[in-house]
Amino acid sequence: MNEGEIRRGRDIGRPQFAHRQYIWCICPKCKKGRWVYLYNFKRSKGELLCKDCNGRVQGKRNRDKFWRGSI
Repeated sequence: MNEGEIRRGRDIGRPQFAHRQYIWCICPKCKKGRWVYLYNFKRSKGELLCKDCNGRVQGKRNRDKFWRGSI
């Protein structure tokens, strides 16, 4: 896959979302590739972390001594 490649859901094995468009993007931190719903990609302005990296960012918030459990 090439970064920025766009395909329909049915072409990438997501038949329940057959008509949605997905874009192949790379996580800026860990450099893993994955398919992302094109609408979400545009809303985030192309800066989407993978679930693992996003979890690490939120995990740091949990260790902050001033954090009280809400965003």
